[in-house]
Amino acid sequence: MSLKKLYFILFFVFLSRELYSQEDTTYVNRVLQKNIIGKEFLFKQDQGSTRLKYLGNVKTKSGSVYKVINSTYVFGLYQDSQRASCRILLFDKSNKYIGRYEVGGIWYLPNSIEKNQLIFKLSGECNQTTKISFEEGIPDQLYVLCTKQSGDIFSFERE
Repeated sequence: MSLKKLYFILFFVFLSRELYSQEDTTYVNRVLQKNIIGKEFLFKQDQGSTRLKYLGNVKTKSGSVYKVINSTYVFGLYQDSQRASCRILLFDKSNKYIGRYEVGGIWYLPNSIEKNQLIFKLSGECNQTTKISFEEGIPDQLYVLCTKQSGDIFSFERE
């Protein structure tokens, strides 16, 4: 691969990420203001689309409350060559952005919040259910089971 081609690809990746984060902020604020748990919102752009789903709140023993949103940004010129960036976003009770977990794909986004735990119900080859508690605070890492013997780790990135 030529150096010129590599620079072009890197430029496109960084540009896509920057556009995504700018538009994502506006869309997330709309979803948080609506405060509808479980509803998925679709926002279309020229080069992709953003899907946001507000899962609800998790609480810590110390009384902190965090709002959880699944975020999927799908981009690509052609239907058969699209890619997705999937994140679990956390906000405080005032809707201030706290940070995120970048997850490996749509199948690794949590399905719901039950009894103050994030619930991951995977299907297909990954067929396990994982429950993550926030009672002790925001976990530095999430370990989401795929099979009984294996899973994936996703690290929290603070703003």
